[in-house]
Amino acid sequence: MTAPKLPCWNCRSDKQKPKCSRCTIRDLDCIPVERKTVFRRRSKDQARESFAVDQTWVNSEPRKWRKAETVQGPLRLDQTATSPGIPGEERQSTDTQAENATLDPISTLPTLGDGISAWSFHDIPISGLDALVSAAVGASHGSPFEVNHISPGITSTPRSSTFQPLANVEEACLLRYFIEELSPWFDHCDSQSHFRVAVPLRAHHCLTLRNAIFAVSSRHLSRLPQFKTPRGIVYHGQLLPDLSTSSAVEYMLKCIPGLLSFHTVQDPHDQENLMAAAIILRQYEEMEEEMEEGTDAEIDTDIAGGDERQQRVNFLAVTQTIIYSMISSPLARSSLAIAAYWIAIRQEVYYALTRKRAPRVAFTPEDWSNATIANMMIMHAGEVAKWCWGDKSFTEYERLKQHQQQLLSEYSTHLLPILQKPADKSKGEIFPTVWYTTDEQVTGAQHLELARMILIAENPRLREPHARAAHRQAEARVRSIVLTLCGIAVDNVSRRMPALVNAVISIMLYGEYFTKEGERDALRRIIDRTKDMHAWPLRRPYERLCGLWEMVDSVEVLPILVTRYKVLRLTGLQSDPGAFTRTYDHEVQFSHETWTTRLLNPLSRIFVAVFPDITDPQQIGFHDSSHEWDDVRRLVDIPWLGQLTLIGPAIAPDRGSKASRTPWELFKDIDFGKAAEEAKAIPPGSRVVYTLVGMYVLPEGRGAGNGRRLVEAAITAVYGETTQKGVDATVVVLVAKHNHTAKRLYERVGFVAGSNTVDIEGEQHWALAMNVGN
Repeated sequence: MTAPKLPCWNCRSDKQKPKCSRCTIRDLDCIPVERKTVFRRRSKDQARESFAVDQTWVNSEPRKWRKAETVQGPLRLDQTATSPGIPGEERQSTDTQAENATLDPISTLPTLGDGISAWSFHDIPISGLDALVSAAVGASHGSPFEVNHISPGITSTPRSSTFQPLANVEEACLLRYFIEELSPWFDHCDSQSHFRVAVPLRAHHCLTLRNAIFAVSSRHLSRLPQFKTPRGIVYHGQLLPDLSTSSAVEYMLKCIPGLLSFHTVQDPHDQENLMAAAIILRQYEEMEEEMEEGTDAEIDTDIAGGDERQQRVNFLAVTQTIIYSMISSPLARSSLAIAAYWIAIRQEVYYALTRKRAPRVAFTPEDWSNATIANMMIMHAGEVAKWCWGDKSFTEYERLKQHQQQLLSEYSTHLLPILQKPADKSKGEIFPTVWYTTDEQVTGAQHLELARMILIAENPRLREPHARAAHRQAEARVRSIVLTLCGIAVDNVSRRMPALVNAVISIMLYGEYFTKEGERDALRRIIDRTKDMHAWPLRRPYERLCGLWEMVDSVEVLPILVTRYKVLRLTGLQSDPGAFTRTYDHEVQFSHETWTTRLLNPLSRIFVAVFPDITDPQQIGFHDSSHEWDDVRRLVDIPWLGQLTLIGPAIAPDRGSKASRTPWELFKDIDFGKAAEEAKAIPPGSRVVYTLVGMYVLPEGRGAGNGRRLVEAAITAVYGETTQKGVDATVVVLVAKHNHTAKRLYERVGFVAGSNTVDIEGEQHWALAMNVGN
């Protein structure tokens, strides 16, 4: 059967020759789509033919137009950053009071960079919008919509003098939703709140801007479950029966004609309207499900609501073309254009961080000198992202580190929180408490932390040999930054919605570094809150993160840990048999299942010191019954130096009983699973018992304080549990009578030995105890 010769849609995006990327991968014939011919030549023979009576003719009468007296030439999209300037006067805006108000120093700039683009025009060539829209829309698989089907009469240059009232209740609700719920996404670094004040007013005069607002509002509103009822979506008591998931696509498609007309618009006011529409539509694109790997212009199709097919239109190229053209034309601009410019930069940085791609930005000295503190931090994060997913040169890394230090020294006082408290682990807190005064502070601080986190995690020096300790320290610092970003986000999230997205970005970038289940649960709650509150699509990145966590916790890791535990235990029994109550000959007969059961004892935690010699007590790794691994990769990749097992708690018996003199007998021949369940129900005020067993450090690790750090780590864990549960604890340990070194070690930590030794299976041992608790 011969395959149908369908056009190769992907050729409209990457245009690789002789085959596009998609056809090369799938081994298909590559048949590029040819643009339909608008006019065709007539031959001399055809000139003798007569036209039909009903022949349609092009209207040759010129349209009415208003001359732009200050514009010397047409605005061209292929204009480069070094093109001669177009002199012009600033248009006085009459539709909003905000634009007539006194502007801040940045807003009063006539141009940004005197006509030099804030982006590098070598990164994305400027081309006609019709081709870009063809790539973004006409290439949609199975789509009945073609750019060629747009009638030129549908749109004309938006005129601010034509007021167009809203058509129905649905449009009123969508506009109100944008003002109340979505405008903060755009205005959280804008003191004049242009997208809350100016943009809705301008939407009454510009259909493209209005439909862009309706598209992003309907996309967001239709996804939130709190507005859904059996009758349809209800917003502020208004039933919207016709609003569905397809409404957003319909509104978005209505924006296409206006965007296509951008290169013919000469009025700066109308250009700004289209620029604002492009910014809003890019936000719409961000709200769509994450794109598959591929080019920026690649198109996917989406199914929602049964068999209903919806288009996915990537407005990234369209938006960039409009913004680049505005930047390259040195027309005096209003405060709205400048606000939109900085929003575009923020969107580009967001896009880079979420897609893990180098942003297409190149900032000028004028940008740095005229930016607010928050925008400086955003630009710094953009440059760090460009380095991280770009060439990753060591020279650029050093420059970024120096620049970061300069920003910290100059602006750290401007980013100081009004309250900062570390998380109280005893109360079950995971995130620190961080309060800021303004949204600008939140945005600036978070982007600075995002940049700092990437530079720490991607430090080129971590690739060097013998950098394992530095790598572990870097991971600990990255985890701390992620928790801080989440702590900032959970403060007053109703006002600071973008802060949650920045926190989620950090989780998606380095969430794999978290191995404790309690911390993972807290991160999951941040993701769920973002998804529920903002209808943000997080399925694919969340699945990738869960896959990484599953890989870390996979069953393949467990045999390695069991083997390491077994080898170190048997080494101790064989080399120093007098230090243990068990023998090598007895335990060497254990099956792998027995060792696994011992390692996974639900009432025990195993503390592990690893090579090389460790001087930082926080580098003591451990595993406990709830599988809360502290850097499990380190426990798998690096040989173990020493280990210590903590068993407990168990309720202490009455002092008159025999067991009170030998508390370790509480853990002999018991059902540890049942004991672990009973431990969860221990009432406050009780006295409980823990015991330390299996302490052993290899000879090459002795004398460096590793044994003491293992004991202190275990006591710290006991103290945390007793404080949380409100109980008192006694920790006991048995030491062979002749092992004076071990006895002195425990005594230095705080243990007290009994006056007499005790007999354990025919051997004399010191019984040492330490009280921990309230």
